[in-house]
Amino acid sequence: MSGHNLHVRDSTDAPVTMTADSTGVMPSVIVGLRFHNKHILIIGAGDVGMLRVRASVDAGARVTLSHGDTNTQQPPKPELQRLVDQGQVSLISAYVPAKDRTASDWDIATLAPDYVLSAVDDEDVSREIAEQCRSLRIPVSCADVPDLCDFWFTSVHRDGPLQIGVSTNGCGPKMASIIRQKIGNSLPPYTGRAIDNVGRLRRMVRVSEPSGDASAVSKRMSWLSTMCSTTDLSDLADLTESEMHALIEQFEEGLPASVARARAQVLSITTGSSEIETIIVPSAGGDGSGCSVPSVPVQVRQIKKIGSITLVGAGPGSLDLLTLAAKRAIETADLVLADELIAPEVLDLVRVPLVIAHKHEAGADSEQQRLNETGLHAVLDGRRVVRLKGGDAFLYGRGGEEVLYYREHGIEPTVIPGVSSALAAPALAGIPVTHRGCADQLLVLTGHGRGGSAPSAGAIPPYFQGRTLVFLMSASRTAILQEQLIQLGYPKDLPVGLIENASHPTQRSFRCTLAELPSFAEQNKVKNPTTIVIGHVVDALSTLSSGSDAGMSQNEREMRQKAAYAARLVYEAEQDEKKKLLLSQPVPPDTDSLRSDESIGNSSKSVLSIPAEIAAANILPARMIDLTDEHLVFVNKRLADRTLPQVLQWCCDTLPGLAQVSSFGVTGLVILDALDKMGETMPCIFLDTLYHFDETLEHTYRVEKHFRLDVLRYSCQQAATREEFERLYGAEMWKSDAAKYDYLVKVEPLERALRENKVKAWITGRRRDQGDARSDLDILEFDLDGRLKVNPLAHWGWDQVWGYIRHHNVPYNPLHDKKYKSVGDAHSTVPVGADGKERSGRFVGQQEADNAFRPKTECGIHNRWKYVVQRGSSC
Repeated sequence: MSGHNLHVRDSTDAPVTMTADSTGVMPSVIVGLRFHNKHILIIGAGDVGMLRVRASVDAGARVTLSHGDTNTQQPPKPELQRLVDQGQVSLISAYVPAKDRTASDWDIATLAPDYVLSAVDDEDVSREIAEQCRSLRIPVSCADVPDLCDFWFTSVHRDGPLQIGVSTNGCGPKMASIIRQKIGNSLPPYTGRAIDNVGRLRRMVRVSEPSGDASAVSKRMSWLSTMCSTTDLSDLADLTESEMHALIEQFEEGLPASVARARAQVLSITTGSSEIETIIVPSAGGDGSGCSVPSVPVQVRQIKKIGSITLVGAGPGSLDLLTLAAKRAIETADLVLADELIAPEVLDLVRVPLVIAHKHEAGADSEQQRLNETGLHAVLDGRRVVRLKGGDAFLYGRGGEEVLYYREHGIEPTVIPGVSSALAAPALAGIPVTHRGCADQLLVLTGHGRGGSAPSAGAIPPYFQGRTLVFLMSASRTAILQEQLIQLGYPKDLPVGLIENASHPTQRSFRCTLAELPSFAEQNKVKNPTTIVIGHVVDALSTLSSGSDAGMSQNEREMRQKAAYAARLVYEAEQDEKKKLLLSQPVPPDTDSLRSDESIGNSSKSVLSIPAEIAAANILPARMIDLTDEHLVFVNKRLADRTLPQVLQWCCDTLPGLAQVSSFGVTGLVILDALDKMGETMPCIFLDTLYHFDETLEHTYRVEKHFRLDVLRYSCQQAATREEFERLYGAEMWKSDAAKYDYLVKVEPLERALRENKVKAWITGRRRDQGDARSDLDILEFDLDGRLKVNPLAHWGWDQVWGYIRHHNVPYNPLHDKKYKSVGDAHSTVPVGADGKERSGRFVGQQEADNAFRPKTECGIHNRWKYVVQRGSSC
C-alpha cells in the first residue's frame, strides 16, 4: 500500500471523555493513510521538509513544496532539483504570513491541497498555518508542535508489505526511532517474505472460493487465521509456489492448513534408493501438528529442483531488434525482472509476474540488490527467471556483477547477448561508427558511472582523429563532457550526433558541434535514453538534421528533417506491404479456435473483437482470463437480461485484475455511480491526451472528489504538457498523422496503464446505440492483447443513460449543456444539434488510421489492431 503510518487525533463531535497523560498529550490512533495521487502541500524545505517530500513522493503523492520559510530563500538542493526536473515535485515561493501577504502571494485556500505538512522553524507561523487549515477543513501536521497536529508521522520499520509505526505522541521522537530499531532488529529477516506469502495465499483462497456471502468469508478467514497461528514464520517465508497450491487443495477439501502435509505432497515417492528417507506425514484428518492425530511413516525422496536465471539483452527498444533467443526466454519464463527503461512493446511479451526496477540515481544500488535477492529466491524456488536488461547485459548493464552474485550462491547464469544501443543507435541515425578514412577505432563510455557519477577525466583519452566516441545515457551530462573533451584537445567544431529513444517510434536524431553540445541539447530538450556519438563519422553519410550548418535557414533545416522523416515513412510503408501480404494468406486449417461461434450458439458473431485478417495470421496472445468461447457466449446471454448492478457485481466477484478506463462521459459516470452505491472499488484509469477541454479536466477533479476516487492519470510518455508535445511533434499532428497521434496520446498510455496496474479485464462506456463499430457490442469481449473488455451498458440507450444521470443527480461535464453530446479532444470535437448522432461531433477533420481516407469514427484505444498492421506496434 502506498501510504504512511500516522497518528490521527480523535476529532469527532461526539462527547468523549479524554484524559491526558502526565505529559499533557491527548490520546491518538495509529492508522494507515493513502497518499497516492493526493495533493500534498509541504511548507518548508529544510531537513524535515525534505523527509516529508521523500515520503510523499515514494507514496505516489502530487507534491507542492513551498521552498524556504519566512526567513530564508535558498536555492533548491540537488536532490530536490532532480525531483522537480522529473515532475514529481512542484515548487512555489516561500509562505508569507497573512499580515504581510500581498495579492501576488499564494494562500492555502487557493491551492486546495488534500493535506498540509508544515516543516517551518517558527512556531507562530506553524500555528497560523494550522488555524487556516482547520478553517478550511484540511488535515494538517506541524513538525515538532504536537498540539497543532491533526496527525503526525511515526517512526516506521518497513520490510516488504510489513510496516510497523512507533510513536511517542510527540514526547520523544528520538526514543521512537530507538524503539523502532529495536523492534526491527528483533524480527527475523524473513518476516516480510512470510507476510508476502500469506498475502498471496489470501488472494489464491479468494479465487478458489470467490463467494461474498458471510459463511464463505468466515470459512476463508478461519482457515487463514488457523494457518497463521499454527505455522512457524520461517515455514511461511519458505513456501514455494507448488506448496501454496497444495495448501489451496487442502482448503478446497475442507482440511485445516498444514505446511508439513503440503510439502509431503510435492515429494516424489521412491523405493530402492539410498536417497530414500522416512518422514512422518499427518493423516488426512490431522491438524498439521503431527502430535494429536494418527500419523504414518512414508518413504519419500525430496526433489529439490533448482530453477534457472538467464540474463537477457533486450536491445535498444524496438521489438524488431529483440533476438529470437531473447523472445523464447521471455515466453518460457516463470518470472521476469526488468530494468525501468525496457520498452513497453518488449514487456508486452511477458505473461508471468513482472518486477520492474526503479533505479533512480540515489537508490540504484539498493534496487539492484532487491532484484538480485528476488531472482535468487525464485531460482531456489525452482522457477525459470529472466533478467531483462536494456541493450546488452555486459555493456554497462552490470551483467557481470549479477553473474558473480549468482555464482556466490552456487548458480551459474545463462547469458543471451543483446543488440547494444552503442552500435544500434548510430546505425539507426545513419552513422557508421567506423568508416574508412574517418575512423578505425571505437571507444564506448557511459555518462553515469558508479553512484551516478560522470566519467572521470582519466577515463577519456586525448583526441585522436581516427577514433569515434560513443557515450551512453549522457543527455544530462553534456556540459561536463564538453568541458572535459575540449580540455583534452578535442576540436570545438568536431561533429556530434545525438540519438534519443533509438528504435522507438519517437526516435529523434540531431547533429551539432562539440562547441554547441550543451546549449543544443537543452534547446531541443534532449532526454535519456540518448546515445551521443562524437567524431568525424557523424558526417560520413550526412543524414542527420543539423543545428549549426553555416548559412542554413530554419526553413531549410525543417525541409531536411521532413525529407528524413519522409524517407522513414517510405520504409515503413514497404514493411506494411509485406505485412499485408502475409495477412492476406488464407486461414490455415488448424485455426479452429479463432472461428466464430456458429458451432456453439445462435450468434454468428465472433466473441473476439478483432479483424479477420489478424485472426487468420494467428498472432493473438493468450487470454489473461481463462474463459472459453462457449462460456463467453453463455455468460453474455445471461448478462444481457441482468440489471446494471447485477452485471457489475458479477464482474467484481468473478474477474481478477478488474479496472475501469473512463474519460468520465455520461456512460462512464453511470457505471461509477452504480459501483459507488454498491460499495465496490477498483482502479480507475484516465487518459490525459493533453488536448482535453478545460471543462473536462475540471470535471475530472469534481468526479474524483464526488466518488472519493484515486484516479490513475496517464499521458504521453515523451511530453508532459501540450506545449512540449507540439514542440516535439508539431501543432496539428492530430490532423496530419492521426494514427501516430492516437498511438502517442492514447494507445501507448493505455497499454502502459494496463500493464503497470496488472489489469486483466477493463470496463468501458461503449454502447450499441452509438452506432458504427459499436452497433453489435456484447457485454463481454476479448481484446487483441488477451484482456477482457467489459461493456456493462452495451444494451442501454442514450435516453436511458441521461434518465439515470438526472434521477441520481450525478455530476456531468458542463459541455453537455452547450450541445456537446460526446466530448473528446478540444481540437476535433464540436457541438451537434438535438437530432444529431451522439458521436457525430467527434473526430472532426480526422481520418481512420488505416490510410483508407475514411472519416474517423472510433477512438484509438478501441481499434488498437490498426497499430499492429500499420505501425508494427505491439498491442
